[in-house]
Amino acid sequence: PRVLPRLRDAYLEPWTGAGRSTADLRRAVSLAWRLSALGRAAAYGRLFPTASGAATTDAAARCLLELLDDPPL
Repeated sequence: PRVLPRLRDAYLEPWTGAGRSTADLRRAVSLAWRLSALGRAAAYGRLFPTASGAATTDAAARCLLELLDDPPL
């Protein structure tokens, strides 16, 4: 886990410049991480359109609860 911030920064480094700072890109990563939970929750409805029941609802709800989590980076 301690290596994740260094890996993130190394990955983002080529996109710095042209008005984008490392801090700006880190913020974008954090926002993208949180928004990805919405995509996963919506995907359950698209992947299993005829499914209904507690399992599907619980899986989508777990994804939405990830909005409250801090990114691991």
